[in-house]
Amino acid sequence: MKRKIFLAIAIIVTSLQLYGEDFIEGSTPSGLAYVFSMPDCLPNCTSADQEKINTNSRLEQIPIEAIQSARESVNFAQFTFSRQNIFHALVDAHARGVVVRGVVWENSFPNLRQFCGNGSGRCSFNFEPLNTTSYVQSGIEKRKQLLQNLQLYQNATMSERLALLFYRSPTGSEVRPVGGTNATQHNKFVLVDNSMVATGSGNWSSTAIGINLENLLLFYDSTTINAFHCIFEMMWSNRLNRTSVGRCQTDSILFTPASDTLAAILVAIKDSKHMIEISMHHLSHPQILKALALAARSGVKVHLLTDDDDCITSLTSNLRALLSNRNVTLEYVQTNCEIFQLAHNKFGIFDRSFVINGAGNWSISGLQDNLENSQIITEPNLVRAFIRNFEMTSQYVVSRNVCTCNPRDPACRAHYCLDREFNN
Repeated sequence: MKRKIFLAIAIIVTSLQLYGEDFIEGSTPSGLAYVFSMPDCLPNCTSADQEKINTNSRLEQIPIEAIQSARESVNFAQFTFSRQNIFHALVDAHARGVVVRGVVWENSFPNLRQFCGNGSGRCSFNFEPLNTTSYVQSGIEKRKQLLQNLQLYQNATMSERLALLFYRSPTGSEVRPVGGTNATQHNKFVLVDNSMVATGSGNWSSTAIGINLENLLLFYDSTTINAFHCIFEMMWSNRLNRTSVGRCQTDSILFTPASDTLAAILVAIKDSKHMIEISMHHLSHPQILKALALAARSGVKVHLLTDDDDCITSLTSNLRALLSNRNVTLEYVQTNCEIFQLAHNKFGIFDRSFVINGAGNWSISGLQDNLENSQIITEPNLVRAFIRNFEMTSQYVVSRNVCTCNPRDPACRAHYCLDREFNN
């Protein structure tokens, strides 16, 4: 209970401006806590803005505070992981006896692929100093000293450094690669002492905790915690399939690649009577686009917000059919692709009565292949927070006809950074 209060104290039930960023923060009577980021430098954020925001980002402070409060265990799942502050918090937790376990997308292990890419989810190193008695018996500080001159460690990603530091840890701390090219590990959550879980749209990266449009939710109820504990253990033991993932679900917490998330979205669209508002990094699943078109034809107002880096994407037949209806508004959130800034939220609001939010895009990969989580939210205070975030995001949109350009044109490609890879 004390740890719950400790974290809740940091949640201010208001919208506050801090270090160049507006955060919509609050907690609900049922114990949920939430944070939405909204950089006030939009739509012209710079690297300097990013550095300023990252200094004291609530999206980083909250998971760090949770990790620092851990007494027994920290289990985390991330798509990408690059923040040193979170790295140090995890290492410090391990040093004080907390068992730290992490699952990260396999492609986040580029330097250790030959040691961690065997499909087992385990890393096995066959070189010194990692297999020496002195390393295995050393504490974390001694391990750092033994590794610091190793080129492989110097070049390693944060996930790889943790894997090296925790290798053969007697406490059970370990970081494992999960997923591959056809099943991306795209969950983003941290589970502390099986007493709270924080999850949302953002990775542990410099853009996500700073200049992106993201959300983070904190749950303390046992049903949600048990669901995330279940899916983590499935990923940890590499026992993933649609059936096993489905066993971890509840009425309000859904996991992909089970098919229930797509089904829930389609039912929500079909049952909507008045309004559907969607803020989505990538919105492309053909069944969802068809369902939205049917809803619009029946008189439902459909308002879509997505990244402006998608604005030159060719219109599919499903998207053309959707946009042909006067009840549909599609707008692009203007961000800055040169510094990897994204409108990265992934949620839909249905008749302003409930929300489906999650880690995954509403795309074929996000709803059918990847490892993802989604939450169905009915708590009125939290629904209102999502509505407020949607309305604030709407202030930074550009219409599609402003974005038209030829993606074969170098100037167009440069403007939308089409030759860069984004962390989604």
